[in-house]
Amino acid sequence: MDELKYITYFVALIVGGIVVAIGGFFLPVKIRIRTVLFGVLSLFVGLFLTSSSLFLSELRISLESKHWEVTDGEIVNSKVSNKDYRPNLSMSRKRGGKRFQVLYEFIVNEKTFEGTRLSLGGVGGDSGEWEALKETYRPGSEVFVYYNPEDPSESVLIRNPSYGWIFLVLSAVFFYFSFRIIKGIISPVSEK
Repeated sequence: MDELKYITYFVALIVGGIVVAIGGFFLPVKIRIRTVLFGVLSLFVGLFLTSSSLFLSELRISLESKHWEVTDGEIVNSKVSNKDYRPNLSMSRKRGGKRFQVLYEFIVNEKTFEGTRLSLGGVGGDSGEWEALKETYRPGSEVFVYYNPEDPSESVLIRNPSYGWIFLVLSAVFFYFSFRIIKGIISPVSEK
């Protein structure tokens, strides 16, 4: 999982970009604009690298999972819960902000592993689909578990396509803004 290490670095770049951009407003006018632009550039480059890493990570798992081993497993716990539910946000329920949480166990080479990933893509939708998930993955149910033979801690119950393409689109957007900012910084210098 080297991707997580790199994502941490990229998030640090994002935070650094925000700090430099905000700090630039307190500098003398001569260097203020370039400092703020440099901070914003760091922010967008960090966002580009982070979303690219997330896309590549999802793509890697999606492609590798096609060759993963399958074994029997058992559902330990499952439930439908609200995403980011806070009592003062009554709209979170109305918007379908739900997720299906599952915990399952499976054995590989006489060692027991636990998994929490239901699918590579999204699941759910209307209340009927949530009920079907609760019925299919109720505690005690036997399931097929797809796991990475090189790292059985990577596992999934449903091998569907990933939504990693969203990260690719975000990467393209952040790359475009990074390019525009760099062009804006370089153009005034080359005109002199």
